[in-house]
Amino acid sequence: MARDAKLSAALEMEALLYRLLEVPSGRLEEARRVESRLAVLVRPHLVRVARQVARAWRVPVEDLVQEALLAVLKRQRAHPFRPGAAGEGRSAYPAWAMQLGRQAMQAAALTWASPVHLTDHARKAVRRAKRTAAAEGVEVSSVLRRQGLDAETARALGEGSVAKPLSLEEVLSSRDAGAEGRDASSDRGHRGLAARTEVLLSLVDSTAERMALVAQRERVLWALYRLPRLERQVVQACMGLGRPEGQEATERTLAVELRLTQAQVRSLRDAGLARLRAELGVEGPAPAAAAPARGELRRPRAAAARRGRQAPRQGPGQMPLLALAGRA
Repeated sequence: MARDAKLSAALEMEALLYRLLEVPSGRLEEARRVESRLAVLVRPHLVRVARQVARAWRVPVEDLVQEALLAVLKRQRAHPFRPGAAGEGRSAYPAWAMQLGRQAMQAAALTWASPVHLTDHARKAVRRAKRTAAAEGVEVSSVLRRQGLDAETARALGEGSVAKPLSLEEVLSSRDAGAEGRDASSDRGHRGLAARTEVLLSLVDSTAERMALVAQRERVLWALYRLPRLERQVVQACMGLGRPEGQEATERTLAVELRLTQAQVRSLRDAGLARLRAELGVEGPAPAAAAPARGELRRPRAAAARRGRQAPRQGPGQMPLLALAGRA
């Protein structure tokens, strides 16, 4: 019974699509009647998709169905669907409508879920402000403030949270000019200027250190990404990357998660760390001293005292993140 209903619905949709192609352009009422009947027939298919999208985005199902129907009808009017592609007794129109409907639903859900909504009036104001700012050579936010917007809104619609970067020379020259104008004859002002200069230079130094650290991290992550899949998963888990609260996973935990033995996990970990050391040029841990054979007398070694010396400091290319590479 349900199969007969689906067959009759498919046949009716194909007939309506053929009829819609044959309707003259001037007979709008007949075209609207055909479109209304098509919307009724395709609606159950769109409802199934809308429930999935609504479950994922937590938005109303009916609103999603309306968005999908509107998108399908707009596309049908602009680029009419050609029936007959699915063969006799079948229709490809529901699949076509579901694909278009899903795209429209996800776009609408993304807009509704966004905490920031820009009206058409705001978009037009921003476009006008950008043209004016480009012509006058000023910031967009200043033009928006002249249009009557408050400072925070103008900044959010204009430059946002990213300001124009200034070089160190520009910052120091602006600070020098301001300080000389305020404290031209005061030694205290000169001392304050020198202190501010030292602070700025220290900020530049720390920024350079941060950039070097970021470059090192990117190098390590790229080397980690190039590992084979299982080795990468094991090494990441042992380092605590991608784990809850950065906790390192034990061999037993990884063996359960990956359905491997602990020996296989240990072998994958050692192989991955060896590849990382070779990729990054990091030396591995010193080999452990061989245990004496059974019956052999343990003798004190003359060089044993040298083992207590401090290990050489790691170079700039050896990151603290790779401290785990020394654990084997």
